[in-house]
Amino acid sequence: PSAGIALSRMAAEARPDTLEDMGRRGQALANDVADRMGWLSA
Repeated sequence: PSAGIALSRMAAEARPDTLEDMGRRGQALANDVADRMGWLSA
């Protein structure tokens, strides 16, 4: 349970701009992986 409390506490303290930045990084990483897989399949 302590891990869940820590995660919820981190989520509560996380800033919206930080979450948005993480989302952008995740999207860029997903696009990069998709491009690489596209090259491999092609």
